Amino acid sequence: MAKRKLGKRTPSGQLSRAVKQPAQAGIAPAVFGRVRDALAADLIDPIWGTQLGQMHLRNEIDTVQFDAAKRWFNVLNDYFQKSSTSQPGIGNGEADPNSEPGRKGQPTAYDRGLRVLSKDSLSEKAVRRLFRGEYLDFAERLHAANGLNVLAHHYKFTNAR
Repeated sequence: MAKRKLGKRTPSGQLSRAVKQPAQAGIAPAVFGRVRDALAADLIDPIWGTQLGQMHLRNEIDTVQFDAAKRWFNVLNDYFQKSSTSQPGIGNGEADPNSEPGRKGQPTAYDRGLRVLSKDSLSEKAVRRLFRGEYLDFAERLHAANGLNVLAHHYKFTNAR
């Protein structure tokens, strides 16, 4: 006599073919609507309305990667406020001649971050697009998460994946 397979059965006695949906990690979809409403009312930090904030809410990046992203964003803001350029350059790892450290021949924080990111061109492009506020598809979000992980290691944040 053969053993019966275990599992949920239909009323006819056959094994059910219904696929159980795994519990989704992250936050319920209604939260995204609440975040949008709170942003409109200026109740929360605007970063939660960006692609970066949404990635963090969906658990596509962890807190360490999010912190690294915020630090890189501050580096970019400082760099572009001090320089006359308004668009990120390609970066060749050389010191920016317009900055004080660049005049002394030392690479700036921007140059060091670019040198670390440029080791993986897909991650670098995805991180650039993320900070320009452009939409990233699933594959690009994975590359952006990888790039943020590289930045987290560069900044010596702990618990980086």
